[in-house]
Amino acid sequence: MDRMNALDLKQSNSNAQAETGRKGKGYAWAALAALTCPCHIPIYALLLSGTALGAALAENLAVSFAVFAGVFLLALAFALRLLKEDRARSSAGADDA
Repeated sequence: MDRMNALDLKQSNSNAQAETGRKGKGYAWAALAALTCPCHIPIYALLLSGTALGAALAENLAVSFAVFAGVFLLALAFALRLLKEDRARSSAGADDA
């Protein structure tokens, strides 16, 4: 019986670590989405003014907007998916207890 309890505890600990990792990845994707929101392009152009990156950003606004929008949408989709899965798993776990 002790061996069975130890295996259950080990599996429970492994599941908790996986959920924490999934939640952390969700927050990382959300942070990337916040940083790549296309509405921040003028702010980045202002902050990077006087640098080569700032000049490239200001000169190619349409391309910059398209790239930022694409990365923003992908990051937002991944973040929402991971965080919704985490919420669903935690609510299912609360129902089981």
